[in-house]
Amino acid sequence: MSTQVVTASVAVPTSKVGEQTRYRLMYTDEKVKSRYDLVLRTTISLASHEKRSNSNTMLAQKAMKYRKLDQTKLAMTCNDPNVDVFQCMGIQWCKVERCT
Repeated sequence: MSTQVVTASVAVPTSKVGEQTRYRLMYTDEKVKSRYDLVLRTTISLASHEKRSNSNTMLAQKAMKYRKLDQTKLAMTCNDPNVDVFQCMGIQWCKVERCT
């Protein structure tokens, strides 16, 4: 059984009010990044459906609102596999070598 590790560091802006917080996620396995990419794209897709009223949709919309993101703009880009949706969320992925 393999273990998958994702660690995070946060860079909180101090210069401007309203500047987006940046996150750096360090990972060792590409499968982990791919899985998180799929989850984020699904969340953005859910948030873009205003007519749905299930709890997952409402949570996704609340998450987008909390991050002060334009749901319409993200919904258009989340379906494009060439767009890095993590960059739109202020997340930078960094691959690291496996520690033993």
